[in-house]
Amino acid sequence: MAEKYPILVRRYLAALVDFIFAFTFAVIVGKYLIVIDTSNIDISVLILIIPFILYEPVFTSFLATLGQLIFRFRVRKLDHLTKISLLQAYFRYIIKTTFGVISLLTIPARKDRR
Repeated sequence: MAEKYPILVRRYLAALVDFIFAFTFAVIVGKYLIVIDTSNIDISVLILIIPFILYEPVFTSFLATLGQLIFRFRVRKLDHLTKISLLQAYFRYIIKTTFGVISLLTIPARKDRR
């Protein structure tokens, strides 16, 4: 049986939804931290980064991210369509983020903008 994969546009839109969700959460936490304590900037920055480090890998490995739920796809192992492990989810996240940044940097340099 041939597997059906989500088209690239759905994947990008799901990633955008996930980014907006994590960013909104970080902003809300950041505003709350400013009210409580502004003396330790290192802890404040760390707490603002945590949603981006935890959100996608943890939710992808255990449930699904908000973007995956909205666009109705899940990340699964190819062999048995089971959930991926947390370690696999982090590896996937690192690769996805790295290639995403590389593509954003190379697209403007290409004549065809691809």
